[in-house]
Amino acid sequence: HMPMAPQVAGCQALLAEHVAQRVCRADLAAPLMQALLAATFRQFMTERDGAAAPPDSATRQRALFERARLFIEANSDHALGTDEIADFTGVGPRQLNRIFRARDGRSVTAFVHERRLERARAMLSEGHSAKETAYTCGFKDPAYFTRFFKRYTGKTPSQYARSRPGTP
Repeated sequence: HMPMAPQVAGCQALLAEHVAQRVCRADLAAPLMQALLAATFRQFMTERDGAAAPPDSATRQRALFERARLFIEANSDHALGTDEIADFTGVGPRQLNRIFRARDGRSVTAFVHERRLERARAMLSEGHSAKETAYTCGFKDPAYFTRFFKRYTGKTPSQYARSRPGTP
């Protein structure tokens, strides 16, 4: 089997390339690297210790969910579709939705929307404009962002920002 050093170097190079191409936010590079190294180490230990039993379904689902979650967090600055996330995790879109419903109680799309809303709420609470928040959260059209935000929160971004304590 392959020594660990080339695998670690390969992970680091891939992650650096993703950060440089803005596929991955720089602040999430360290957690992603840790996850990659942990997975590589587990694979190495399994191979070293001989053929261990394959992971059970629950373990596999947990790992796939975590991989997808990290990908979503790392790419929260643009719209993500279920197909793109499924491609990254290596399962089909229907299987990924089943995993999300089992682990989180909602679809992949609902999970992605909630993450984008969390980021938008935080930015608006910090005093960022609705327009800046829209673009930073991956919306190409601030008017669409306003409709999206109001549909999920019941308030426009401006109303939400004014309702937060400590905002002007």
